[in-house]
Amino acid sequence: MRILIVDDEIYAVEAIREMIDWQALGIDEVLTAYSMRQAQKLLTEKAVDILLCDIEMPQGSGLELVSWIREKEMKLVTVFLTSHANFNYANQAIRLEIFDYILKPADPEELFGVLQRAAARAQEQYTRFARMEMA
Repeated sequence: MRILIVDDEIYAVEAIREMIDWQALGIDEVLTAYSMRQAQKLLTEKAVDILLCDIEMPQGSGLELVSWIREKEMKLVTVFLTSHANFNYANQAIRLEIFDYILKPADPEELFGVLQRAAARAQEQYTRFARMEMA
């Protein structure tokens, strides 16, 4: 399983990389991007199962990134990790069918729990689509 962490704050990305036991989640590869454009490039090059993304970033928001992902019909489990407790953002996230919405600074145990559930959902999606292809 592969996760993509997208945040314009490099230190936030590195902190997340260090605080999570990725192997315990069944995540083999952790990709990082620091802008919407970098994330789009990675998503077109590699299959990603989980997206952990900030909302407000220069040169394109997390909401715009997820809209682009939906247009491309990519099957990702998306979690927003943001410092913005803004109802409009949360409302847009619901409309985009986001898996979860966590506020920064995230408690490491809370983040791990959300990512654990996201990994389980990604595995369910993978199994469901594999069965559909076999039928």
